[in-house]
Amino acid sequence: MSFLSSPSQQPAHSQFEQLVHPHIQHLYHLAHRLHGNQSDAEDLVQDLLIKLYPRLEEMLSIEKLRPWLARIMYRLFIDHWRKKKQQPEHYPHDDGEQILAQTPEPTLEPDQLIDQTRLSHNLNAAIKRLSVEQRVLITLHLIEGYSLNDLAMVLELPLGTVKSRLHRTKDQLKKSLRKTEPLSTLTRVNS
Repeated sequence: MSFLSSPSQQPAHSQFEQLVHPHIQHLYHLAHRLHGNQSDAEDLVQDLLIKLYPRLEEMLSIEKLRPWLARIMYRLFIDHWRKKKQQPEHYPHDDGEQILAQTPEPTLEPDQLIDQTRLSHNLNAAIKRLSVEQRVLITLHLIEGYSLNDLAMVLELPLGTVKSRLHRTKDQLKKSLRKTEPLSTLTRVNS
């Protein structure tokens, strides 16, 4: 018999599911972008849901639930990251998953497809070279589309601090991308 099957628990479970269900896909994608692999992302979302279930009453009073959920997930991610840092030297398994999904447009010519693939690879490599905090900023703002105000709420930082960190992160990302082969200098053989 499940602890959720008793009549007194069922309404709370239903309320929790109704609140969280619309955000699960977003939370999983965010967790995947933060961790970079499927198993850690699934663990992070599961940990998040376990921590949130007892906080149903608090969740019911939250006006903008998505940024609030992202803030809690960010805190959990940082906790996981710090724990891994304290463990003995660990070489992460690179399972080939990328931060940015590669979905080529079907109308691209082969040379355009090659350029897009190369650009995507270079961008993913540049993002992976950023610090964890910088990757979080880029992921939340540029990839997930969080506003600066939402970023300030998620990261619990003043808006000015978020703006300056984001500016520095974008500059570092640009410098890193400049070190890679620019697409405009590729020469093509026309036949």
